[in-house]
Amino acid sequence: MDEVSLRRSLGLRNLVFFGLVAMTPVAGFTVYGFVNQYSNGAVVPAYLLGGFGMALTASSFATMARLAPGAGSVYGFAHLAMGRFAGFMGGWSLLLDYGLITGLASLFGAIYLVGALPGVPVEPVLGLMCAASLAVNYVGLGLSSKVDLVSVCVQLACALVFCVLTLWVLAGSGSGLTLRPIWPTDGRFASVVSGSSVSIIAYLGYDGVSSLAEEVKGDDPGRAVGRAILICVAVMAAVFVCISWLLSDLSVDMTIQDPANAAFEIVQARLPVLAIPLALIAGMAIGFSGNFVGHAASSRIVFALARDGLLPPVLSRVHRRFRSPFFAVILTFVFFTTVAFVALPHVDVLGGMVSFGALIGYILVNLSVLVHLGMVNWTGNRLHHRILPDLGILVLLYILSGINTLAIELGLAWMAGGVVIYLMAPVWRKRQPA
Repeated sequence: MDEVSLRRSLGLRNLVFFGLVAMTPVAGFTVYGFVNQYSNGAVVPAYLLGGFGMALTASSFATMARLAPGAGSVYGFAHLAMGRFAGFMGGWSLLLDYGLITGLASLFGAIYLVGALPGVPVEPVLGLMCAASLAVNYVGLGLSSKVDLVSVCVQLACALVFCVLTLWVLAGSGSGLTLRPIWPTDGRFASVVSGSSVSIIAYLGYDGVSSLAEEVKGDDPGRAVGRAILICVAVMAAVFVCISWLLSDLSVDMTIQDPANAAFEIVQARLPVLAIPLALIAGMAIGFSGNFVGHAASSRIVFALARDGLLPPVLSRVHRRFRSPFFAVILTFVFFTTVAFVALPHVDVLGGMVSFGALIGYILVNLSVLVHLGMVNWTGNRLHHRILPDLGILVLLYILSGINTLAIELGLAWMAGGVVIYLMAPVWRKRQPA
C-alpha cells in the first residue's frame, strides 16, 4: 500500500492563530480565580513566573523544531537527543496534558455557555462540543485554521473591551490601578510559586504548534514553527498579566464565592453589561475552537508514536481523502470525551495533572537541547544551548514543586503506565525508521 502523508497547508499565520487559540486568550478570565487563590492575591508575579518558564522553554522548542520538524513534537525532540525511550516518555507525558485539557476545555465551555443561556442542559452542549472537535479533526486542519482566525480576533477584541471599560470604571471610582496585584501586603514567594503552577494551565497549548510541523508549507517548516511559538508566548503573557491585574483591582472588597467563576462574578458585579457577552465568547472559544487544537495536538502525538512502532500500527493510518490521522483522532476523541463527562467533581486535581504532564514534557525539551547541542554535538553557543536550557529546567522544576500532591502522585502513576506500554510495544510494533 502506498504511504499517504499529511497535507502541507499551514503557514506562519495559521501556526500563530493555532497557538493563540490553543492558549485561548480568554483563559485569563477562566483560571483567574484559581491563580488568585493559590498565589494569595499575587496574580501578576504568578503569571510572570509562569511566563518566564514558558519563554525559556519556547526558545528550546524553537531550536529543536528546526532539527526535528516532525508531527510528534516533544516525542520527536527527546527521541533525537536521548533515544527512543526518552522520546516515548516525553510524548506520553504530553498525552496526559492534551487528553485532560481537551476534556476540561469541552466541559468548561459547556458550563459557560449554559451559564449564559439558563435552562439549557449541560450534557447535550458538552456532547455537541466533543462531536464538533471530532468532525473538524477528522476532516483535517484546513477548516480549523479558518475557525482559528475568527476565534482569536473575537477573543482579543473581548479582552480589549474589558480592559478599556475596567480602566474607565477604576478612573471613575478614583482608585485607578494599584500595586496590590503585584505584591499584596501578606504575599509570600511560596504562594507565587503555587499560583504559577496553576497559571501554567493558561499558557498550555503553544507547544501544540510544534506537533503540526509535517503540515507546514515551505522548505523550512521548523523555522516557521519556532517563530510562531515565540510570538504566541509573548502575546499571551501580556494578555494574561493585563487581565489578571485589572480583575484584581476591580474586585476590591468583593467576596468570591467560586474560584472557577471568579472572573464572571467580578464582571457581573462591576461590569454587568459585559457579563453575558463574555460568558458566551468564553464558552464558544474554549468549548469549540479551544478543544479543537488540543485534540489535534494529542492525535498527532499518537500518530507519531504509532508510526515509529511504539503504539499499535493502525493508529498511524492516514485518511486517503482528508489526509488526517483518523484512527488517532478517533482514539483521542474517546479519551477526552470520557474525561469531559466524568471530570466535574475533580477539576482541581485534573488541572494539576494537566500541569504535571506539560511540565515533564517541557523539561524534556530543555534537556534535549542541553544534551544534543550543548553536549553531544557542541555548537559553541553557550547562551542558547546551555545556559537557557539549564535555567528553563530549574524554573520548571520549581514550578512543578507547587502542584497539588495528589495530582503529582496520579501523574507519576500515568508515567509508570507509560513504562509498561513501552515494554509491551514489541508485541505489536513493526519497527520503522524514525
